[in-house]
Amino acid sequence: MTLTTTTTTERPRGLAGRARAAVAEARRRRRPVLAVASVATDLDPIGIAAGAGSDEVSLVLASSLAGGAGPTTVTRAGAGAAAGVELDGVDRFAVAARHAAVIGADVLPDPSAPGWADPRIVAGFAFSDGTDDEPARGGSDLEPSWHRFGAGRLILPARNAAARPGGPTWVSVVARVAPDDRPDAVAERFSAGLRRATTPSPAASPSPGVVGLAGGDAGLGRERWRRDVSRARDRIREGVLEKVVLARSVELSGAGEIDPFAIARSLLDRQPGCLVYAISIPGAGAFVGATPELLVRRRGAAVYTAALAGSTGRGGSAAGDAALGEAMRTSAKERGEHGFVVEGIRAALAPVVDLDPVGAPEVVRLADCQHLRTPIAGRLRVEQSALELAGRLHPTPAVAGTPREAALGLIRAHESFARGWYAGVIGSVDRRGDGELAVSLRCARLVGERAWLFAGAGIVSDSDPDAEWDETEVKLAALRSALLGAGEDRR
Repeated sequence: MTLTTTTTTERPRGLAGRARAAVAEARRRRRPVLAVASVATDLDPIGIAAGAGSDEVSLVLASSLAGGAGPTTVTRAGAGAAAGVELDGVDRFAVAARHAAVIGADVLPDPSAPGWADPRIVAGFAFSDGTDDEPARGGSDLEPSWHRFGAGRLILPARNAAARPGGPTWVSVVARVAPDDRPDAVAERFSAGLRRATTPSPAASPSPGVVGLAGGDAGLGRERWRRDVSRARDRIREGVLEKVVLARSVELSGAGEIDPFAIARSLLDRQPGCLVYAISIPGAGAFVGATPELLVRRRGAAVYTAALAGSTGRGGSAAGDAALGEAMRTSAKERGEHGFVVEGIRAALAPVVDLDPVGAPEVVRLADCQHLRTPIAGRLRVEQSALELAGRLHPTPAVAGTPREAALGLIRAHESFARGWYAGVIGSVDRRGDGELAVSLRCARLVGERAWLFAGAGIVSDSDPDAEWDETEVKLAALRSALLGAGEDRR
C-alpha cells in the first residue's frame, strides 16, 4: 500500500465535545479513562512510527494474512505508550489477557472513526517464557541481549494510525483523562497530540537503508548445522521425540544505521499475504519481519488458525511452481511434518473450541517459497480471549517440535544463541478480546548498522541436513532482499 506522506491542514473538529464527554465519563466511573480523539488524513501511516521520539516505543503492524474472513490489508502504526505492561512467567499469556481486559475497559473510542481504525493493544512475546536461561543468553559483541524486549509486553500506543488501501489514514491520540481534569485542558491535549501525530518531523524522513551487506552465521556454520541435525535425527530415531525445529542466526552488517521502518516498507512491497511487523524499543534496537504464519484470529465466538509446515522454493515459472508444490504435497516427509502441526494445534484448542473437520493440506505460495497449509476453524465453547487462545497454542510444533518439552530441551541444548522474540508471538487485540496474533518468523533483530536474521527448519526422522540448510536459506531470503531493497530504494 502506498500513501502520500502529507498532512492535513484542517484543524480537527469536535475536540471540545470529545473532551467534555471523556471528563463526564471519568467522573461517572470515579476513575481515569483512556479517551481517543481521531481525524482522517492522507498521511502515510508508517510515518507515525518513523517520527517517534528516541525515548518512545514505536511500531508497525500491517496484516494481509489469509483465511477465516481475514482482513484486507490494514496497516497500523503507533508511537509512545498510553498504557502498557511487561510480562514473564509460565502464565504470561493469561496475565496479558487480564491486563488487556483492564486496559480495554478504560478505552473510550472516538465514535466519529470506523471501528476497525480504533487504537488496538499491541502484544509481543518471546519464544521463551523467561523461566529458563534463554533470555539471558546473548549480550556479547557477537549477539545483542534481548533483556530490554523481555518475555512479553502489551502496548497501547499514545499516537496511532490505521489505514486500508484506497481510503484515508485515521490518526488517533489516546489521552489519560482523570475525573478532576478540566474539559478545556483535555481538548488542548487532544489537539496537541493530533498536531504532533499529523505534522511530519525530520525524524520521520527515512534514514539510509542497507547499501551493502557482510557477515555470516552467528556461531553456527554449515558443518555444525550438519552435526546438530544429525544428533537431533538420532534422538528422534531413538523415540525420544518425533520432531524438533532447529534454527540459525545469521549476522549481516550495513553501511549505516538500519531503519526498521524502511525495512517494513520494503517488506510490504515484497511480501504479500503476510503480517509485516516492526517494533523499536529505546535502548534495545528493533525487531522486524514478515510472517506468513497466523497463530490465531478471534472474532466473537469464531476462531481461526492454520497449520503451516512443509516448505519448498519457488520454481521460476507457473509450471516450476506447480511441480515443486506437488512434490512437497506428496512427500511423505513433508506431509508427516505437517501432520504433527495439525494434530498439535487441534489438541491445544479442543478443550475450548468446537472444531470443524479439516481437509487435505493446500499449497500456499509466498514471494520466496511455498508451504503446506491446513486451515483450522471452529467456535468457542468456553470463553477465551485471543491472548488466552495464543497461550494454549504457543509454541506450536511448527516452531518447537513434538512432544513439546522434549523438543524444547533439545533446542536449549543445541542452539548457541538466544531466540528472543524470534518464533514468538506478535499481533494486536481490541478491547473486546478479539484480535489477530501471528508467529514472529522471517525476522531480524536490528541494532545500529547490524542485523541478526533468524530461520529454522523442522527436523524429523528422515531429514537430510543439507536439504534442511537449504530450506533455511530460502526463508532467510525474505529479509535479505528487504534489507538490500531498503538500501536501493533510498539511493
